[in-house]
Amino acid sequence: MIYEIQRRFLISNDDFLEILKKENIAYSKDKIRVYYTRISPFCDIKYKKINKNYYQSSYYKLQELLDKKINKITKKEFKKHSKKLINKAIDKIKISFEINGLKFYIYQFRHFLKDLVILKLVFYSFEHAKNFSLPYFIKEYKEITNDEKFYSKNLILYGDFSKVFNAIRCINFLEKQNDIELVFPSQIQSFQAGKILLYAILKSLKKTKDQFVKNPNLYNLEQFCINLDKLNMFFTLFDNFFEINIQTKFQKYFLNLKSQILLDQVDNLSLEKYTTLLVCDENSKIFFDLEIILRDDSIFFQGLKEQILKRLVAFKLRKELVFLKKKIIKSQTNLEEEFDKIQFLLFYFTTMFEEENIKKLNFYFKHKKLKKILLEPKKMIQKINKSSKILKIYN
Repeated sequence: MIYEIQRRFLISNDDFLEILKKENIAYSKDKIRVYYTRISPFCDIKYKKINKNYYQSSYYKLQELLDKKINKITKKEFKKHSKKLINKAIDKIKISFEINGLKFYIYQFRHFLKDLVILKLVFYSFEHAKNFSLPYFIKEYKEITNDEKFYSKNLILYGDFSKVFNAIRCINFLEKQNDIELVFPSQIQSFQAGKILLYAILKSLKKTKDQFVKNPNLYNLEQFCINLDKLNMFFTLFDNFFEINIQTKFQKYFLNLKSQILLDQVDNLSLEKYTTLLVCDENSKIFFDLEIILRDDSIFFQGLKEQILKRLVAFKLRKELVFLKKKIIKSQTNLEEEFDKIQFLLFYFTTMFEEENIKKLNFYFKHKKLKKILLEPKKMIQKINKSSKILKIYN
């Protein structure tokens, strides 16, 4: 029995058809469209169009076992099932050719993946797979053979992982701008994105702190506390964001700071006390230390292993929605904690999700007060069920 050995590479985009013509290398070209109607830990259902041929593939997963079934279907069936596709479809051009008996497949993606080009090579021996040379016209490449992020399913869910985001560059940009809305790309990694968001919150916190110190009144104090709550919520939701000792240091300080400010007992004397509190050396040092760490371009202060932000947010949002649903079913009224966490996650990360139900959920939490939600529990549970089903796809 002959086994295929595959290696895959990211390569830079080029006019490969023109290059192959100049080199007198015979090639074939196929138009491909791929979409999924089901993605779960146990079963994926994929539909693929190759030129005028249509296929349905079912992947059943049980522990280490994988059962794959492929059926040829009609154009009508392909169109029918596309109405239930998850997220979006992938369109790509496949260019196939051979050089010295080695099979090359270049996939040039389209639309939302238009900058992505993947080269796949097929070998029939390990020795050949180890020792081979790429043609001269493929100059820039990076191996992704075992990187599942570049599988069709993950490209559909998260986008183009060949794009690299630098948190420090974004922070330097944010430093010079005011009133910037953060829109996180689906494929950004959690530590990079978290540093950007934390810096944006810290910047707002410093600004409202300075405004209060300059003009101590209740309104300015309230604005400071709003941003302080956001900072504390970040550390609560992402409790392993920094290395444990660093995380504990900041979390403990900012929670303690909030506990010392009593907004319902503000008078001239307390305003003076809060002003002193916010200009003390310890406060200034904490703010300074946090900014220095956020500007550090290493993983020295990183907590848990980096992961895809969208996957992490989907997990945390679904978790809080499930907790909220359980409390609503039990007619509990202490929903503030879950409500605040859900609001925070939706406020900053809804733009990563294209699903309409997630956008509707964000609109609902943005415009509905907690008391209103308690008056319409069935409606809330329906929204939670729809959103949870979508979010589960990403975990």
